[in-house]
Amino acid sequence: MKADTSLFLFDHPLDYEIEEEGHYYHDPAIPEDEPTYMYTAVEVDYNLPPVAYEILAELFLPEETEQDTMQIKSTGSVQDYFFQLEDEALRITDNLEEKTTTGNQSKSTKGLFKKKKRPKGTIEVWNTEINRYEPVKQVFVRTRRWFKFGKDYTNAKGYYRINQKYRRNPKYKVVFKAKKWKIWKNRLWWGAARYNMGRHSKKGYDKRFARNSWAWSLATVNNAVYDYRYTHCNTYDINKPPRNIRVWVFNTNNVNTAKGSAAMLKRTWGFYGWHPKKGLNTLLNYMCGLNLGTTLVGNLVKFVSPDITISTPKRKSNKNTLAIYETTCHELSHASHWTKAGNRYWVKYINHIITYKGYGSGSGNNAGYCGVGEMWGNYFGAVCANDKYSSYSWWSDFHAKEDWYNPGFLRNCVKNINDLSTNEVFDCLTKNTNTIDKMVNQIKRRTKHDKKVDNQYNSIDTDWP
Repeated sequence: MKADTSLFLFDHPLDYEIEEEGHYYHDPAIPEDEPTYMYTAVEVDYNLPPVAYEILAELFLPEETEQDTMQIKSTGSVQDYFFQLEDEALRITDNLEEKTTTGNQSKSTKGLFKKKKRPKGTIEVWNTEINRYEPVKQVFVRTRRWFKFGKDYTNAKGYYRINQKYRRNPKYKVVFKAKKWKIWKNRLWWGAARYNMGRHSKKGYDKRFARNSWAWSLATVNNAVYDYRYTHCNTYDINKPPRNIRVWVFNTNNVNTAKGSAAMLKRTWGFYGWHPKKGLNTLLNYMCGLNLGTTLVGNLVKFVSPDITISTPKRKSNKNTLAIYETTCHELSHASHWTKAGNRYWVKYINHIITYKGYGSGSGNNAGYCGVGEMWGNYFGAVCANDKYSSYSWWSDFHAKEDWYNPGFLRNCVKNINDLSTNEVFDCLTKNTNTIDKMVNQIKRRTKHDKKVDNQYNSIDTDWP
């Protein structure tokens, strides 16, 4: 169902008017940790995906045209006639929100019906670094009026213009899915996170996500993914993350700053029998401050299989755009690394973190896989943050001697060796570069200054594992 991008899926029956808006509905007959029923309306000859389905009702939804030259005596155009039928259907089911005719009902209704409008607007999110709202880029905006759906993606300025026109006010929804990535929230198994904005003018609606909104973190992560893919990867000629990458975002009281992991589960789960359910909970607990339990983790990989998991502070005072930006770019740097190293490398990398409940001391089994990966992730995540925000500091925000893998080594090499670039450092991340020593040798192959490489290696830390 998720693979059929032309389906408009809803978690509630479409013939019900929702009295109190929430951001999701889960059928009470379905356990909370399992997917709920989904609803939609399709054309009669629609080729549905191979899943079980039930036809709840057959609908008559006439095509609407801007002009219809055919006239019907005493009723105006054919289009007006269909409007009358629609209004009467709404009236007898007690769903007519406002009167569309006045006085004697036998009078001609031509010209009495409201003109249709094509909704448009902007979606923005508060940025704590620049102290103003910024556009939310390439999120999906949906509109619905009963069984009539509209859609558009926001552009780089956060602007959207729905592809459908409405005679009455529709409901609006932001879905956090872009053309090449999706952002999921907590336990919403059935698709990308969505934010219901309620019913608003048919002319359009502007939405701003302030820090007190639960969707603030999703919008902030979304913008970081956009920048990483379309700006940072292009600037440094870095492999882009795999298409349709899934990012799972949690708002939690368990963390005071953003934390993340990049297990690449959509790619690695089941690879040569790799199914570490209990270990995965250990990974998420250490890396993201999450304690989900074996059952929830099992459903997580069954229905969602996220590539990247980001946990963000729920408390407003701890929400920080820069921290989320750097963390997201750090994890996406791992996703770029995965495109070169592959699944076999990644399983050993993640198994090391699970086994040692973190990065270890550098001497454990598969430590080199972890050391090379974290050295690169820390370095390029910091590069992205530094390029984006002038407030970022290489000397205080970037931890050059973090743990035992010392990501400052890469920064110092690129900064002080004139024939070495960030792109060449990325080229070092082959499937065989699985120790720090091999990483150093790979760097030496890309510069004429081997001694300078050794100098940077020794100056950052004289006590490597």
